Amino acid sequence: MPRPHDPVPADATTTALHLLVEEWRTRHGEVAQVDGPEPVDPGTEGLGIYPHADGAVEVDLWHGTEGLHLSIGGSPGWDLPRNSSSVDTVRAVAAAAVEGRIEVGRGGGLTRYRVTLPDGAVVEDDAADGFWHAMLFEVRKPRRLAWTTSAPYEPPAA
Repeated sequence: MPRPHDPVPADATTTALHLLVEEWRTRHGEVAQVDGPEPVDPGTEGLGIYPHADGAVEVDLWHGTEGLHLSIGGSPGWDLPRNSSSVDTVRAVAAAAVEGRIEVGRGGGLTRYRVTLPDGAVVEDDAADGFWHAMLFEVRKPRRLAWTTSAPYEPPAA
C-alpha cells in the first residue's frame, strides 16, 4: 500500500504512459480533451482522453505503485499489472475509442462496453445508469442489450 509521501514510480511504465498522453495531445487535441498526467491521490496519477463528439467513448487511466486501472465510458474498469503489456492494452483501447470501434450495448439501465484487442482478446465492462439501475441490475440482469458501435473522435459540428 502506498504511503502518503510515495511518488508515482519513476520507471519505464510511467515514461511510456507520459509519452502516450503527449501522443494523444498531438494527434487528437483538436477532437478531444486530453488530461494528465496529474496527481489523483498520493502515489497515483490520472490521465484520460475525453472526446468532443457525441456518442464517442472516453478513456480514463490511473496508475501508481499498485498497477494500472483502465476505464472506458465511466465503467468500473479493469486492474492491470504495471508492465509494458498493460501499456499496450491502454494504447489499443484508446485507439479503439478514437476510431469508433468500441461496441456499446444498452438495456435495462445498463451500458456494456466491449473492445476487441489486436490479439483477438475481448474485454468487457458494465456501467449502470444511476444508483437505482445499479441496484436493479444486481437483482435482475437484462437479457437483451441493443448493440451499436461508438462514434469516432471527430471535430465538433460547426
